[in-house]
Amino acid sequence: MAKGSGYRTQRLRERRAARGRRLQLAALALVAAAVALAAVLGAAYIAHHLTAKHVAKPDLGYVALVTVGAGEPSRQPVSYVVIFNRGLGSYRVFAVPRTLLLEGPHGEYVMAGDLMGTADLAPYVSRLIKATIDFQVGLPYRSLAALAGAGSIWVTLKSSIGLRVGDAVHMYGGRFSLPTAALPEVLSADGQKGPEEAAMSVAVLGAVLQTAALLPSDARSAAVQHVAELAPDAAVRRQTQGLLAGLVTGTPLVERIPSYGQTAEGQFAFRPDTEQIMAQVTRWAPRYQAHYTVLVRNGNGDAGVGRMVVQRLSVLDVNLPTPGNAPSFGYHETQILAGSDALAVAQDIRAILGRGVVLAGGDTVPPTTIVVIVGKDLRTKDLR
Repeated sequence: MAKGSGYRTQRLRERRAARGRRLQLAALALVAAAVALAAVLGAAYIAHHLTAKHVAKPDLGYVALVTVGAGEPSRQPVSYVVIFNRGLGSYRVFAVPRTLLLEGPHGEYVMAGDLMGTADLAPYVSRLIKATIDFQVGLPYRSLAALAGAGSIWVTLKSSIGLRVGDAVHMYGGRFSLPTAALPEVLSADGQKGPEEAAMSVAVLGAVLQTAALLPSDARSAAVQHVAELAPDAAVRRQTQGLLAGLVTGTPLVERIPSYGQTAEGQFAFRPDTEQIMAQVTRWAPRYQAHYTVLVRNGNGDAGVGRMVVQRLSVLDVNLPTPGNAPSFGYHETQILAGSDALAVAQDIRAILGRGVVLAGGDTVPPTTIVVIVGKDLRTKDLR
């Protein structure tokens, strides 16, 4: 019995030892697998961070706020919104009148001129145009003369205006030559009437950009670089140089930000035209994206009717892809097919077009989409 007991004990010990070895091997295998996985993940992490900086984000363009003349004694600055949309390959420039009423975050109103030259102007303008201001550029008044590269510029005004320059009122009108040395006094002057200083700020910047565009390419580049070097740091210099180089090459139209003038209790002010700001400014912002999408389809066969409907609907805060054709040109009545969440927008479309019937889109139209099929009741002549 003692011998048997010894044998069984020995076998039990061997089994336990073998089981222990197997567990150790399994543990080692798990550790090896974990180490290998960690190595792979670590390599992927390092590779991502080493290469990510070389993968450029899509450069869609930018929205910039340019202020000229901030902080110059006894002179009022002027500000402009510059939009570059790389997809469209074009610039748009909008002068911000000093008498423009801007709405604050709590519904309060303030004159734009009270904020010009300060960091507070950007959030107000951003709120107005419903687009992020990507960067701000501040330039001295002398930069305009340097950019024009000439002793005078030719300015064109649609109507005569009067500005209080110093102690005297000066009248300007038609097409006239303006010495670049006089630009600070003219741009910082008050108008005799509300719209006049805004009209001058539009006309002068347009004239400066046109004059610069006519310079020989090397002189134009040198002028842009000289003005950019007036910026306070390297990052702003790069942004300023790129912005000015684009402006003097494309020579965009300079306009007043969409607004209409009103006089109340003897005080003139421009009130924002929110619908036209949406149509002319917000839509141009490179990252514009609305919650609703409106698809316009030509269902009557009139050439260009879809494009004209899109233009008419551009006052709405909706995405407006390029129009297309309906399955046929035999639609007699305009149909506005609304997604389940887009009935209110569909009714707005009906009100703008003055034609059509609003219908439920059913399962074929996504919840936030509206499909407008233009029928024979809405012709191109109705949209002119």
